[in-house]
Amino acid sequence: MKTLKGQNEERDRVLCELLWEHISDDDTPNEKVQNKMSDKDIYPTDEELRTIKNWSMKSIKDYHNLMNYIYQLWYNNDYAWHQIDNIYKISTMDWCGNQDIIYAMKQNKIFWLFFWYQSTRGGHYMFCPVGEDIEK
Repeated sequence: MKTLKGQNEERDRVLCELLWEHISDDDTPNEKVQNKMSDKDIYPTDEELRTIKNWSMKSIKDYHNLMNYIYQLWYNNDYAWHQIDNIYKISTMDWCGNQDIIYAMKQNKIFWLFFWYQSTRGGHYMFCPVGEDIEK
């Protein structure tokens, strides 16, 4: 008798086989797109995460510089990143690289204490300086 885990693994294997049967060579990403998407473009390195964790937070300028740095690392930043003045609304889009960036931001205690405003279900975060009018 198969365990539930074994049944799920078998189901996933069969579904993947069926999916690949229906994908033609024309459906694969073109070489230019594949070459453009290096690991650096997709996932933050340990060094980049350490940089976020250790970012010096002494002024509002440091806050914006850190957020600009994170923006460069953020996967799908065109859709999941919105800024209005000092307010940043970002979404992880359930992507593990973005979630690791959020974890590094949380480890920067001064940043999280003074600039984190809100987290909501679904990986949505809002950041702004303490006392900022968020009704914008």
